[in-house]
Amino acid sequence: MMSTPRFAIAWIRIAIGSAAIAVVGYAYLDGLAAGNSSPFDFFGYFTNQTSLGTGAILIATGVTTLRGQPVAWLSYARSVSVACMLIVSAIYNGIVPGTGSAPAWVSIALHIGLPLFVAADWVLVADRPTLPWRTIWLSYFRIPSFGSRWF
Repeated sequence: MMSTPRFAIAWIRIAIGSAAIAVVGYAYLDGLAAGNSSPFDFFGYFTNQTSLGTGAILIATGVTTLRGQPVAWLSYARSVSVACMLIVSAIYNGIVPGTGSAPAWVSIALHIGLPLFVAADWVLVADRPTLPWRTIWLSYFRIPSFGSRWF
């Protein structure tokens, strides 16, 4: 039987992951309504790619927590996701705040709320193994997308 805190953490991860995907979906549909119909433009942004990936990883982490069956590679995926979300937050809030075409609440959710949640989840919830430093190169797989579109 799963303890109440683990059960709550799992469902919070699933809820936040689902909300992140829903927010990106809303922003895309909002852009379609405004006449911005190119999925390559919208999904080319690092923020949108990272938020969708982070949402999926949070859902997968929540489900594996509910099942009580940790998946080793998911910890590596989470580490990359956290690193990328912190980059999204730092760049957006430090260099280009408020320059996007999305509604303000979308920007707040994706550039402040989601990065804060994944950082807190990573630091405060001890349900992952310690990752060896030799695997840090996994975080670099996202670097080529920096050149495609900025935030």
